[in-house]
Amino acid sequence: EQARRQFGLPENKFTVLSLAALNRYHKRVDWLIQEFAKVEGDTFLVLAGNRELETPGLEELAAKLLPTRNYRFLQLPYPEVPAMLHAADVLVQCSLDEGFGRVLTEAMGAGVPLLAHPHETARWIVNNPDCLVDMTKEGQLAASLGRLAGDSGLAASLRRQNLGSFQRFEWQTLVPEY
Repeated sequence: EQARRQFGLPENKFTVLSLAALNRYHKRVDWLIQEFAKVEGDTFLVLAGNRELETPGLEELAAKLLPTRNYRFLQLPYPEVPAMLHAADVLVQCSLDEGFGRVLTEAMGAGVPLLAHPHETARWIVNNPDCLVDMTKEGQLAASLGRLAGDSGLAASLRRQNLGSFQRFEWQTLVPEY
């Protein structure tokens, strides 16, 4: 609640977060906007990331598909990312490939459920098929978001599983492996 107040986000809406560059070509923020528009219920979308040449087009798409009260674009200084993660009910990454996917480990460490495309890196980092959604098939992300929004038990289970998976990336685990 405190993190949501800090960012001026609604306290009682299921909040979906994207922490990514605001573009179409790699981060596929347009896909997230289109899929989010299909989710029913009291939901809110936060698109947090660096602005790029494609960002105005994404803002236009959101204005066309979403009620103004259901989304927000913003830029965050990196020190505010942990608080933003705590303000979210789920983190979504729509890119079809990533070199590493640091945001996935950050979400897991914050105990935030996440949804990502099952590219090789995401499968290795997340290690949980319940968090992997085919982002090339229309409606799959919307359905997954709808399930999470409607099932607090599923969200709690994903939080626990992700925190367990995150332990592989903590320094006390990584340093001896190096």
